[in-house]
Amino acid sequence: YAVGARIWNTRHSIFWKLQRMSGAFLLVMIPAYILFTHIHPAVNAGANIMTNGIQSLSLKGVYLLLLFATLFHGGYGVWAVVIDYVSSQTLQKILIVAVTFLFLVFLWIGLKMIIRI
Repeated sequence: YAVGARIWNTRHSIFWKLQRMSGAFLLVMIPAYILFTHIHPAVNAGANIMTNGIQSLSLKGVYLLLLFATLFHGGYGVWAVVIDYVSSQTLQKILIVAVTFLFLVFLWIGLKMIIRI
């Protein structure tokens, strides 16, 4: 909320603002996810036994948020680098199409994995 409130009234585009907010979201959520699921699996296993029915839907929601935030943040970041450092308009378009295709593939793989969980 603090990041969104601070940058929302700036003159930057909505995509720039969303990239900053997704970065702040990922800065908190990815370490929390790693901490709770991988570093200390015993705590996660005990919680899963008690809240298995409720947690599966909420975890899918968290995974979807992480997937979309990560892909948007990375995609917009790569797009900004291409626009800033590639001067040829034709090469920019080719690279943007290639990056978009790559991120759509990642989205498809991520959605497939989330649905299977």
